[in-house]
Amino acid sequence: MDRIIGEFSGNEEGPLVIIFGGMHGNEHAGIHAVELLFQLLEIEPYANPSFSFKGKVIGLIGNLQAVKQKVRFIKKDLNRSFTPENLERVLQAPSDELEAEDLE
Repeated sequence: MDRIIGEFSGNEEGPLVIIFGGMHGNEHAGIHAVELLFQLLEIEPYANPSFSFKGKVIGLIGNLQAVKQKVRFIKKDLNRSFTPENLERVLQAPSDELEAEDLE
């Protein structure tokens, strides 16, 4: 299983948008939604010749190890991980001291 769900680039410069699905490994709806988005972006120029896309979209699986194991999380719920203190801890710690979700 690959972390990258998909990528789509427009013909013109623009913003980079990163979309995550699978922040919880047992919730696959977000992954399927991102997959569908990329399928629609691929066919839109054929369905709508005036379609113009600026920038780039990348879809990623947020908690790859939990998705592989089909569990909500390995040791910590990622929804509770995005605090300034925790982000600083992850940035400062050696990688061998980090847990699975820290590395995600």
